[in-house]
Amino acid sequence: MANGWRYRLAHERVVVLVAGLPDDMAVPSTPAWNLRELLAHLTGAAVDLAGDNALLWSLPEWTAAHVASRVGRTRAERVAEWAGAVDGVVERVDDPEAFGLYEAFTRMPVIDVVGHEHDIAEAAGLRAAIEADDWFVVHEHRRVKLDEAVAAAGLAPLVVTTPEGDRWTVGGDDAVNEVMASRHELWRSLTGRRRRSDVAAYDWSCDPAPYVAVWVGGTFSWPADDDC
Repeated sequence: MANGWRYRLAHERVVVLVAGLPDDMAVPSTPAWNLRELLAHLTGAAVDLAGDNALLWSLPEWTAAHVASRVGRTRAERVAEWAGAVDGVVERVDDPEAFGLYEAFTRMPVIDVVGHEHDIAEAAGLRAAIEADDWFVVHEHRRVKLDEAVAAAGLAPLVVTTPEGDRWTVGGDDAVNEVMASRHELWRSLTGRRRRSDVAAYDWSCDPAPYVAVWVGGTFSWPADDDC
């Protein structure tokens, strides 16, 4: 699957998006980082991947190094460095095996940059829907993760639908419980960008609490202090 062009377009959108935003802008869905630090991570991830340094992909020490090594650089320097790595990222996303990477790298760099694009947009008060082309990449990854989580918790199989026409059955076959949420909400919540009470407010046919307990997770999860 050649997804490099999706990464390139997302990179271009982020550069345009951040142009009028202050470096010290808080980004609530990545609470450890402000915009300056988030851009440092995006830059560092691209530079590392293009330089074949992706062994620790997404691990905290790997992302922390992106920020620490760029703390004194200007916005222009960070943006230029990221742009210089894009071609290398695209090559690896389009053919990860040629660079000794596993198949998931056809998706993970795209998922990362699109996810952070929406982190920034939401922090700036812009709540755009996920692009259909980006949804094509991220939805299968999220469906598999939710399927595994529901099954591991021993919950009854669940049908997940969206107004846009998606229908997942997770946790097994013969589901009787259902939930509906928009593509954007489904994706954002499954990457830890929504509170448990937000997920509980989706359109459920059953008690949502057992599912919400395994639904909201990830490195950037909101504090779980509002359990439903």
